[in-house]
Amino acid sequence: MPTKKQIQPGETVPLKLTATERKLVLEDLMCLDEDYEQIIRETPTGKPVMMTLDELDDFGGYIAAEANHCDDKKKEKKLDTVFEKIQSVMDRYTDEEPPQTLNIEDARKEKVISDQAMQIAEFAAKALVAAEQLRIKTKPLDNFWLAPGQRDVLLLVPGVSKSIKKQTGEGQCVLHRVRSRQHDDGPGRRFAGWRGTEADRRASSRQAPDGSPPRGNHGEG
Repeated sequence: MPTKKQIQPGETVPLKLTATERKLVLEDLMCLDEDYEQIIRETPTGKPVMMTLDELDDFGGYIAAEANHCDDKKKEKKLDTVFEKIQSVMDRYTDEEPPQTLNIEDARKEKVISDQAMQIAEFAAKALVAAEQLRIKTKPLDNFWLAPGQRDVLLLVPGVSKSIKKQTGEGQCVLHRVRSRQHDDGPGRRFAGWRGTEADRRASSRQAPDGSPPRGNHGEG
């Protein structure tokens, strides 16, 4: 099957009609859209009639309808010839977007992005559940840590709002509805997966095994 020539939507293509065929279309068709009649009349003799593929498809419908209801065999044959010319033009051009090929490497990247996006979605869901339980869902989040790779994934995920993508690109907080209650409940109370700030992690690592606050370097008795 020959490859169709790619054209832009709305771009016109040439349909060559003889003087006899033009007269047949303009004078013998019982019902023809005025726009097509005007296009044919305004086209100089010897020049091809220029129409878009959509217009050609519609124009061919008028020709076919007339041929199907024609009792004159000679006229029917002439109309069939015009219709075949229209089909021939439409078979040579296309204004549809060509299908995109996906190689193995691109497929692997898509799979990695999909998996990472799923992990981020699961983490966000856990965070919202924890926030609901702590009754802090509507409170602003002071810090929400994302690795550079996770931020890159969010920027690629379709459906993410422009505002979130902008904040993600700037390295700022992505989710604003959850925050740690570290000042109320101590550094040990976190929802699963939350990393906190670097200061939080250092403070947590110094916590005593029994959960009591870390001792300072002075004031010990």
